[in-house]
Amino acid sequence: MLCHRGMIQMNLCPCCNQDVETTFHCLRDCKFATRLWQAIGFTNLSFFQGDDLYVWLRRGIDGHSRFLFMSACWWLWRAQNRLCMADGVVSPFSIRMCTDNYVNLLTKCFIKQRPIPFMRVIKWNDKNGNNMILNVDGSSLGNPCISGFGGLLRNEDDAWIHGFAGNIGFSNILHAELLSVYHGLRMAWEFGILELWCYSDSKTAIKLISEPVNTWHHCAAIIYNIKELLSRDWHVHMHHTIREGNACADYLAKLGAGSHETYRSIATPPARISLLLLADASRISFSR
Repeated sequence: MLCHRGMIQMNLCPCCNQDVETTFHCLRDCKFATRLWQAIGFTNLSFFQGDDLYVWLRRGIDGHSRFLFMSACWWLWRAQNRLCMADGVVSPFSIRMCTDNYVNLLTKCFIKQRPIPFMRVIKWNDKNGNNMILNVDGSSLGNPCISGFGGLLRNEDDAWIHGFAGNIGFSNILHAELLSVYHGLRMAWEFGILELWCYSDSKTAIKLISEPVNTWHHCAAIIYNIKELLSRDWHVHMHHTIREGNACADYLAKLGAGSHETYRSIATPPARISLLLLADASRISFSR
């Protein structure tokens, strides 16, 4: 890329430093790209055969995994640009997470769902909270496995106030969901909020919080801490939502699971969450 523009003399791929940097190499044949394709399910040897870029792109776009193919190409190309232009390395985990998010977005935008009787329609803040809105979520790369939590605080006009994410190591999804509620409530309290609408997509977590605590439960200590926060001098509305109405918190929870920080305060929204924030602010409704 830089050699083509006459900025440097060496024309080797900056990722592997082994082969000439061509578009085809960057998108498919570089070891970095090959590992990503295999990780997301493109393991057939025929996928890596052929030397005609147009034919390869056409075959991928016409295939049954077209959205996954297009999303992976886009984020591989962006990663290559960032490496060349800003000397910034993007991790395979980040590329895969961005690819998955784009696939979900493309699917929701372009695939018409079959009408389902008693279809549920969901959107962000579907209970119409008229004050501060907190969305929280937990994430586990398996159950149990490496887990994390995350959440964000917005006002009723969709403006980002603050966010958080964290990694809890090897645990289960319920532990992560409860910790997301705890850290979210604590953050909201520290901001001096007197009325809060809190959304979680875990019915189990909300049920445990609303009922008397079983002292023998393995998460009893966290539940007690949550109840102590709820008992303070403020009004908190706890509501269940489904994942389509909790997309931003889901992104931050995955971010937490993939990080090495036990807790990270996020003052400015990450760039890759912008499309999800825009969808919420536009009040896009999703069917379930």
